[in-house]
Amino acid sequence: MESASSARRGAAFTSEDAVDGEAAAVRPAPGSAGAERGAEASETGPNPRARLMFSMAMWMLLIVAPIQAVLGDLHGGNTHEHQPAKVAAMEGHFPTERGAPAILFGLPDAAAGETRMQVAIPNLASLYLTHDWNGEVRGLNDIPRDQWPTNIPLVFWSFRVMVGLGLLMITLGVAGGVMRWRGRLDSTPWLLRAAIAMGPAGLVAVTAGWIVTEAGRQPFTIYGMLRTADSASPVALPAVATSLAAFVVVYFVVFGAGIWYLFKLFQQTPRPQEGAPPQGQPIRTAGITPISSSKPGAAPELQPAE
Repeated sequence: MESASSARRGAAFTSEDAVDGEAAAVRPAPGSAGAERGAEASETGPNPRARLMFSMAMWMLLIVAPIQAVLGDLHGGNTHEHQPAKVAAMEGHFPTERGAPAILFGLPDAAAGETRMQVAIPNLASLYLTHDWNGEVRGLNDIPRDQWPTNIPLVFWSFRVMVGLGLLMITLGVAGGVMRWRGRLDSTPWLLRAAIAMGPAGLVAVTAGWIVTEAGRQPFTIYGMLRTADSASPVALPAVATSLAAFVVVYFVVFGAGIWYLFKLFQQTPRPQEGAPPQGQPIRTAGITPISSSKPGAAPELQPAE
């Protein structure tokens, strides 16, 4: 059945999340799918497979999202040391100051060298960047202008999208933990709706993070050593165009087919009173489950694919 494959897909996602910190950003997706299927089935009866899928995703969200925040803090400290212009653009800091505020919102103005209309929390940026309440945070005004990121507002707002979604993931994970403790994980409508709404959050957060990384290190390809303007390849235009076209075609076909297939799966609604996954039997990704035989050495019979 399709929901069995949904449960298997949820397990695959969460296993990858435990291996790769960046992949943790995809974890709301299986939770969103499980929540949607659970919500749809709730009117006709429980759906054990959707419950399993949702439960696994919420466990991973509760565990991995805070770990990702700690890793992000460590990475931010490293970036503050080695790429100060990027961090200054991310934070919207133009003057160098001790006890630097964390600017929540504002309008960075590179021409004027300031962030206008800022809403800030005093000293907080110094605390999480230097781990000192009055630590010094270097601003863009102390860095040569030809080393500033070329699009400071893009870096500034992309960073806020990434961090904001990360905080929402942590909040959703904690809320799921509380509802699990109360025995209402899969019977709380607002939690299911929140999980469905957070479905795209991982993809958006990862994309925003890469924008911060790539736009923030401009105008350098290798920070402080090789500028992007000096990184142009000597390869002739026809060769570059041909390889680019090949990549576009291959990716369009592969991802296009994958997305088309996923949308076909999404169109299948949960079946009422769907049975739970088989107990004591492995679930194979191939969709078949061997049946233990009473005769030693006998070849196992195979169930048809679900």
